[in-house]
Amino acid sequence: MRPLPPLTVGETRWRLPLCDATSVDLVDALLCDSPSRADPLRDLIERDAPFALWAICLATHDGQEFRDAASLARWLAPRLPKLLQTDDSPATSKAFSATSADIEKMSRWAADAAVISHFAQRLAWGDERADEGAARLLAVLHGATDWLRLATEKNSDVSPKQLLPQWLIAALDAIARSETAPRAPAGCVAQAVEIAAGMDPSGELPEGGEDEINLLRTAAATRWRAIVPEIESRLPRIAHVVARLDALQDDFQATLHTEKLASLKQLAYGASHEINNPLANIAARAQSLLHDEHDPDRRRKLAAINRQAFRATEMIADLMLFARPPRLEKESIEIESLLGALVEELKPLAEERDVTITVVAEDPSLEVTADRTQLLVALRALCMNSLEAIGAGGRIEIVAGRGSPSEIQFTVIDDGPGIDVEVRRHLFDPFYSGREAGRGLGFGLSKCWTIITTHGGTVEVESPAGGGAKFTITLPTRAP
Repeated sequence: MRPLPPLTVGETRWRLPLCDATSVDLVDALLCDSPSRADPLRDLIERDAPFALWAICLATHDGQEFRDAASLARWLAPRLPKLLQTDDSPATSKAFSATSADIEKMSRWAADAAVISHFAQRLAWGDERADEGAARLLAVLHGATDWLRLATEKNSDVSPKQLLPQWLIAALDAIARSETAPRAPAGCVAQAVEIAAGMDPSGELPEGGEDEINLLRTAAATRWRAIVPEIESRLPRIAHVVARLDALQDDFQATLHTEKLASLKQLAYGASHEINNPLANIAARAQSLLHDEHDPDRRRKLAAINRQAFRATEMIADLMLFARPPRLEKESIEIESLLGALVEELKPLAEERDVTITVVAEDPSLEVTADRTQLLVALRALCMNSLEAIGAGGRIEIVAGRGSPSEIQFTVIDDGPGIDVEVRRHLFDPFYSGREAGRGLGFGLSKCWTIITTHGGTVEVESPAGGGAKFTITLPTRAP
């Protein structure tokens, strides 16, 4: 048995135990590619109390809040290799020590968690209003404070509760005081605790009775005590190798994306010069013929030629901006004023489509040094993308605030149909169409990307499984 990497508050550290059976399962999970790790990690979170507690505390420290194992596992999956790397020195490997009495206590807690989790899930099944995932995660975390007290490295005045999310503290307090709604997650866990202790208020054990409870306890305790030779040293080594491979893959993908966009810029710049002259010639000839033409039908046709030539010229101008953005004319910009102008410009189209646009400026005095015109173009492109995705009857929220003391962030959030993973990979390419995902041609988004990267910033996109999209622009407070 080895310790998980420490949880820290100030100078106080907690080292939760990692049983050998879970170490073996973590090795298997690490050998999956990053997206595929979530499923085995969800199973581990739902069956191993210290590991679940470690994960939820890390997520809370990162500012995340998860109330079910599936969401927590998706957050943990890409971070796991780095998190599991530890110093393999003798001092570290002996950092967690347990007496035989401690081992017996921990195996009993692990057995209790297995029984409570099993019956909490079964109780949640019985009512469609109950959240099965939340009930099961709360059940496995039921003994959180006991595990943390045992895992404290030295005497400290720091309460273990400082590591826990507020929702979990409130739920554990409600269970302790028996102040829970029957079918709420905490209510399911409270009843499962009574079943595990043989104190079911109904006086009747569920189907399977004591035999089922004993089997669950025995299996969980046996798993906790299992000894797997050399697994203590293998897990951090494998985590180190996988973390290095993940980093190499990320670097490769980033380099590939940069080189691809550089090639597109070169193509766009060359094509723009070659196409602009014929387009100008077509437009000039159409206008000349239109001036002397009196037949209504022929005039309509010539006007259509002229319009399409100008439309193509505007697209070429977009490509030119993508390929060779103009020099930045930087100035100090009041963010509240900038967003006010943006909303005012979008208001007629938003009202026409019954879309509500709201602005949240975390600090009205925030300023950023940038090219006002170009930054407005970039933000407008994101909002237009959201408007097109929503279609009619939806919501767009624009949030501005500090990402860090030296960064400003603009976030555009919509409740449209979302963006498929494959579409997200190409979203900022100038020739890519995402119409199948409810998004239009990528000229606007490619302009946004070019403008922001020219300012030394980044554009990131997220789209949860349930729909909607979130675009985040991060800019240095002072542009380079």
